[in-house]
Amino acid sequence: MLQEVQVETIGEMSKREKTAYILDQMRLCLAKGDIVRTAIISKKINPKVFADSTLQDLKVRYYDLMIQKDTQDKAYLEIAKSYYAIFDTPSVQKELPEFEHEYSGKWAETMKCVVIFLILAPHNNEQSDFIHRIAVHKQLDDLPAFKSLVKRFVTDEIFKMADLTAAYQAEMNAVDAAFPADKSELAKERWKVRAVL
Repeated sequence: MLQEVQVETIGEMSKREKTAYILDQMRLCLAKGDIVRTAIISKKINPKVFADSTLQDLKVRYYDLMIQKDTQDKAYLEIAKSYYAIFDTPSVQKELPEFEHEYSGKWAETMKCVVIFLILAPHNNEQSDFIHRIAVHKQLDDLPAFKSLVKRFVTDEIFKMADLTAAYQAEMNAVDAAFPADKSELAKERWKVRAVL
């Protein structure tokens, strides 16, 4: 029943209430495993609405739900973009008590996820542009292992994937969001896909 309500047509609701309601619809669809309906409902939210600084918690919820949806589709570039949108939220950069969420103050963990999923994404113009922008990001300097990992993918050098795996596997396995310990087969599959590309 909650999925069927066309909340965007109700004029008396505030922007925050409408957005929260649509996010609940997305959450319910994901819980049911209905990825197609989740994608349709997600289009009801214009990401520009999150420019409002009072909606930081809803922005994080929205992109977290998009990550869950895109994980089902193995859309790694979209996952990287969603993590970057979360990273680019003031309450992720610094803990703000008025905006509590699971990413509060965890900018480093979030940036690591951006890098990992960018590397896992198939190479195309959009992925290449994004990885080059991340390579020069100021805060990546605070994560030297991930900075050097990105550097390997933006330089025109050939390298063996086995060497890369040996050098960075411990760092990457420590990022639970990308390689959850309870889903080690998924982690192996993700890395194997990239090794073939």
